[in-house]
Amino acid sequence: MLAPLAGYTDLPFRSVVKKFGVDITVSEMISSHALVYANKKTLKMLEKSPIESPYAVQIAGSKPEVVRSAVEILNAQEGIDIVDLNCGCPAPKVANHGNGSGLLKDLSLLVKIANLIKQTSTKSYVSLKLRLGFDKKIPLEIAAAINESNVDYVVIHGRTRCDGYKKDKIDYDSIAAIKQRINIPLIANGEIASAADARMVLDRTGANGVMIGRAAIKAPWIFWQIRHNTNEIPPIV
Repeated sequence: MLAPLAGYTDLPFRSVVKKFGVDITVSEMISSHALVYANKKTLKMLEKSPIESPYAVQIAGSKPEVVRSAVEILNAQEGIDIVDLNCGCPAPKVANHGNGSGLLKDLSLLVKIANLIKQTSTKSYVSLKLRLGFDKKIPLEIAAAINESNVDYVVIHGRTRCDGYKKDKIDYDSIAAIKQRINIPLIANGEIASAADARMVLDRTGANGVMIGRAAIKAPWIFWQIRHNTNEIPPIV
């Protein structure tokens, strides 16, 4: 999977990555409030390339009624296969308002919103993207919350919100602990920058797949390399 990255994973970039063999692409994170208030720029962010399938739209929000209205708007949009709830964005302007990783401080609300999306959405799948906690790791509590939700799969980024993107803070063992306790597919995310990294993370966590963000910006062919188990760069036609 290609991770949603604000300012990077727009339609043109996703189209390039799709040609290198990524299975699932995800929109940039979209505010549920912005969707509901019909922000033109936000609505344009929903657009996808014809070659993007399956295609996920990621939304952020912590107000149940606003999220419900946003999902109803997505229901009217063709070409969306997955609705993903962001529970991991560490940006202060997001988390400090209870959105993104802010939801990790209130797992009961997280579950409520996840199940509300599942009940409201007419799309094929609903997913969650989470970190390991807000200011401390709580993998067992997160696993329990996932089991209370009715989502179809989860993506786990191997850091807390407070860890930011510090390389030394990545924790694949906590991802493995969550994987062992849930009954739905898990996608591992964080510090995967090569085919060898992907194999190591899959082996170590037992995950069903990997999500790659920052490494794909520098090398969008990383998905081709993973699929072919090589460090070679693919032929550019």
